[in-house]
Amino acid sequence: MNECVLCKEIITNPVCIECIEREIEAWLYEVKPELIEELKTKTTEISVDTGETNCILCHDSMSICTYCYTSHIFEWLKTRVPELIREFRKFFDFNYFF
Repeated sequence: MNECVLCKEIITNPVCIECIEREIEAWLYEVKPELIEELKTKTTEISVDTGETNCILCHDSMSICTYCYTSHIFEWLKTRVPELIREFRKFFDFNYFF
């Protein structure tokens, strides 16, 4: 396994940001669908297309860990819609927040 280009830690939960984004998008569709396009923009901000680790779901290469990606989205949601933070943590906690 390779390291995350953001935090330099070994990627131990190899799910790419695109796969996680789809799950967050499905959740937002239920609670706040008007944020979906903004979510895509936030994902693009840190997206990197290269990497030697493969996602266990879609098998695409990846280089950003789940912790860094969900942290990035968490910080955005915290300022944008703080009332959703508790639910976000419930569904998308990768042991980063606690």
